[in-house]
Amino acid sequence: MTKSRKGRTGPVEDGDGGSAAPAGVAGDRSKPTVGFFRDPEALQALDNRVLASLLGKRAGEVRVWVPACASGEEAYSIAILMRERAGSETGAPRLRIFATDTDPRAIDTARLAIYPRGSASNVSEERLERFFARRGSEWQVKNGIRECCVFSVHDLERDPPFSRIDLIVCRNLAIRGGPELGRRTTALFHYALRPGGYLMLDRSQDVSGRGDLYQTLDAERRIYQAMPALARTLTNLPLQTSPEELQLILKTEREQRAHLAAIVESSEDAILGKTLEGVITFWNHGSERMYGWKREEALGRRIQDLIVPDEKQAELEHMLAALARGESIALFETVRRRKDGRRVLVSLTISPIRDTSGEVIGASTIARDVTLQREAETALRASEER
Repeated sequence: MTKSRKGRTGPVEDGDGGSAAPAGVAGDRSKPTVGFFRDPEALQALDNRVLASLLGKRAGEVRVWVPACASGEEAYSIAILMRERAGSETGAPRLRIFATDTDPRAIDTARLAIYPRGSASNVSEERLERFFARRGSEWQVKNGIRECCVFSVHDLERDPPFSRIDLIVCRNLAIRGGPELGRRTTALFHYALRPGGYLMLDRSQDVSGRGDLYQTLDAERRIYQAMPALARTLTNLPLQTSPEELQLILKTEREQRAHLAAIVESSEDAILGKTLEGVITFWNHGSERMYGWKREEALGRRIQDLIVPDEKQAELEHMLAALARGESIALFETVRRRKDGRRVLVSLTISPIRDTSGEVIGASTIARDVTLQREAETALRASEER
């Protein structure tokens, strides 16, 4: 088997024999994925022990991280479980699953969500009917599940972790570099989790020696819960600064982010974020005022379905394609649709959003209502012509 990673490829040991990794190399890699709902008993335990509690007590957004997601089957399996558990009733928490891998080709495959028939051998007929669409001899995950998942290139060894995560499912990661790297990874996961968040590992892995960070919920299925030990987590990470210095840095960064968030929220302009598929990920108060949709109504919906008129759909597709190429769009005037059906003339400035590797993963949009301004200009021209 060959490990794909930006800037580095080479044969690796998969635990069952085969080629060894190059000497001195340490890092993470995806093991081969064997389809949807791998190890169904373990996933059933996750549903009963974790998802029932997590989705039952959380309001708003539930955040999940699936490191080493490979071609996406694991992330989509978790999304399906969570959708079944949460239901689609009003008030159900919004699901956001961050699925990452070092291999950009695997991420491309995951985003397409098209898989051979054999990958669904563990999927029931009911789930196939509800969550998959037949594409010739293949299956494609339906939009309702795909929109829950955000795929991006990410390296556990080099890139910063996600934050405020409720659940990490890491069953597809083979770690090279010995026990110390394994200890660092479990500490990194603890740092990413909310207090009381959950971690699920592969049966071949555990959190040995990290009783200060996790309590065991199911030893056989490798399900753990994070303990509130932030100071110890930071101390055990291989940092160049002291824990005291790091706390000061984090405090400063939080204050700066809070200040920036306040500016964005108080802006009269509509500021929104979206994925390259058009799924809305951020929606400020200016967006609520301009378009009439509340934040909780807009988040997770596609911009195509919410505010873009039918005659502007092709225009939007061209914009999304340009953003995927890394291009920005400045002061572009077009029409958007409010919740009440009224049209709004807007001036858009759209910028691509990149992850830590430089890959475009979405876009931010600043929209200004220029309807009254253009009507005034038209009236002025008409009076001058008379």
